[in-house]
Order: sequence, then structure tokens, then C-alpha cells
Amino acid sequence: MTKYNWELAERQFTTGITNEEGQKSYPNKKEISETHKIPFGTVRSYASRNDWDGKKATFIDKKQRKIAEKKSEAEANTIVKSDLDFGNTGEEIRKLGVRQIRLMNDKLDIYERLIKEDPQHPEAWKFWVRGSESKNVSEQIQTGQNIVKVAQGENTVNIGVKVMDVDEEEKKLVAEFGNYLATKGRRVE
Repeated sequence: MTKYNWELAERQFTTGITNEEGQKSYPNKKEISETHKIPFGTVRSYASRNDWDGKKATFIDKKQRKIAEKKSEAEANTIVKSDLDFGNTGEEIRKLGVRQIRLMNDKLDIYERLIKEDPQHPEAWKFWVRGSESKNVSEQIQTGQNIVKVAQGENTVNIGVKVMDVDEEEKKLVAEFGNYLATKGRRVE
């Protein structure tokens, strides 16, 4: 049986000691000598033969890598959540634009009906959709799409307005509205 608890002494030197407050300290060889009542020269020579300094450096390096990994993983999770939130916001902006197109389309239907009844109908102007309104909605949809694409890591340079990931009814509505503006959507004076 050995006179000294070398296993405990080595563990305390290489991996440190945690006190009651949870703070970690790394005793030096002199402190190990005093704590375990081992002559300092004996601790120094045993530590040298068993590469305590190398083991301590390896332990600290491994611990630092694990800490960096955990921090990196936490940062990656934060980025992913942020990208998902960003993408969801873009999708909500796009959906709002599609709803606004529906409302403008309904307004133009009323306008068209009123003008057919009376080309000088006094209330028809309330239902007219200005070109700037449709342009703003188109830009809103494009912005929503760009936000989604950026959140997904896609390039957004030179992207035109198009409806993405929508049902057929929404695609048809957007196409009809675009055709209406191109053919009939001019104000009658």
C-alpha cells in the first residue's frame, strides 16, 4: 500500500478543486505538497514522471473546447430561431399583401359596376384603386418574399414579384388583378 494518495493529488492538480461556492481552483505542486503532507521534492518528481503538467494542459484544453462548442451550439440555435421568426414575418407580410390585392380587386369590381350603371357616378371614385396602391402592394409582396428568401439563405438580387407557396386561388387572384390593371384599370374621366 502506498504512503500517499497519489491518485487524489494528481486529480486535484490536473482537474482542479471546486469549493463550496462552486468556484474552481487549480492548486500548484507546492499547495498539493502542503495539502497532502507530501514533501515538495517528492511531489515535483512524481508529477514530472507522470506528466501532471501535460495532463493538466490537456484537461484545460478539452474543457475550453467543450465550452466553445456549447457556446457555438447555443449561438447557432439562437440564429436558427431568429431566421425562423424572420422568415415567418416575411410570410405574414406576403399574406397581408395578397389580402390587400383581394380588397383592391373587390373595390375595382364595385367601381366597374358603378361606372357601367353611370359613367359619371358620384361615388365611383371611392372604389378606384390608384396605381400607387397597387405598386405599394406589389412592393410589399416582393419585400415579404425577399425576407423569406434571406431567412432561408437565398440570394435576393434581381428578384421580381411572384407569388410563392400559395394556393391556386391566390395565384389566380394575383394574375386576374394584374390583367385587370393592364387592360381595364384606367380611370374614366
